[in-house]
This record gives sequence, C-alpha cells and structure tokens, in this order.
Amino acid sequence: MTDRYQQHGAFSWNELMTTDVEAAKQFYTQLLDWTTEDMQIEGQLEGMTYTVVKAGGEEVGGIMPLPPQAQGTPPN
Repeated sequence: MTDRYQQHGAFSWNELMTTDVEAAKQFYTQLLDWTTEDMQIEGQLEGMTYTVVKAGGEEVGGIMPLPPQAQGTPPN
C-alpha cells in the first residue's frame, strides 16, 4: 500500500457493482476523465469481467457486474 492511501482526504480504492457496467464506464470516464482497463475475474466469479478504473494513470477503483448471488440488489 502506498502512502497516498494513508493520507487524510485522499481518494482511496472504490468499487461499483452495477447492472449496467458499460453505462457506468461511459459516465465516469466522461465526467472525471478516468480511463478503464478490463480484466477477467478468476475463482468464484470466473467468467465475469472486472474493470479497473484509473485516474492519472493510477489504479483507483473498479467496476463490476452484480454477481448472481446479489441479483435484485440496487447498484452500489
């Protein structure tokens, strides 16, 4: 962990689970000028795509579809 995660008020890792990943990616990249990188999830959620969110080239969070066991839950 880098010092930036320990700095008061600094943006830390955040995740969004949503029913519409593509809309979320479009919204946040346009609003905050973030970039994204998709990667495949392994293990229990294998087959799902996890999108890493980057601000200024640094990884700051992720976006992923709601997993099957969370269906019906609003995006969070």
